[in-house]
Amino acid sequence: MAQRVLDGTPCTVLDVGGGRESHIAQFCPKGSELIALDISSDELALNCEATQKVVADACQDIPLPPASVDLVTSYSVFEHLHDVTAFSRQAFRVLRPGGVMLHVFPCRYAIFAVINRVLPFKLSRQLISIFYDYFPKDYGFPAYYDQCSPGKIERALTQAGFKVETTVLDYYQSFWFTFFAPLYATSVLYELAVMALRLRPLCGHIAVLARKPSGQQE
Repeated sequence: MAQRVLDGTPCTVLDVGGGRESHIAQFCPKGSELIALDISSDELALNCEATQKVVADACQDIPLPPASVDLVTSYSVFEHLHDVTAFSRQAFRVLRPGGVMLHVFPCRYAIFAVINRVLPFKLSRQLISIFYDYFPKDYGFPAYYDQCSPGKIERALTQAGFKVETTVLDYYQSFWFTFFAPLYATSVLYELAVMALRLRPLCGHIAVLARKPSGQQE
């Protein structure tokens, strides 16, 4: 999807939550401007791919001029936004007419997401450091999963003025249960059943592509 959107023409890309790294950087054509926006200045300091760094809360204000960006994107960030509707309005404002939003994020009803929402944040972070020693001890941020389901995100983006062009669902989520083989096997069977029944709200991850209509300003 990123390759299709970034067709080789230099452009301006806003990577929301682009703290430690910008996953979109590998797809950006030469000569593009990559703006990394994050609420944490410490996280942004670790990003060596961005051409510009902006510290801000994307749900309150994106300090960029109207119609100044060609692509707004994020990777595993939506679940950490406390108000996706407000963010969508901000993104709509800074996008040029015909500009695109491309986001990948977990579904709020995936098993691991439900567990993450039930457990206190500190406990969740501790468990991740115990079971997955390849993650840094400070891995993770508070997660809200606001609008993080196929139907809800499509409605939120439509209400903000976007035209949703593509929604891709990924049902794999057993990665989080590899530390215990019986649990992993059970999770795989669950995935297969949910996928066979096409239960969209129970998917693992969502990729959504939405466009600001051409000729439309804020």
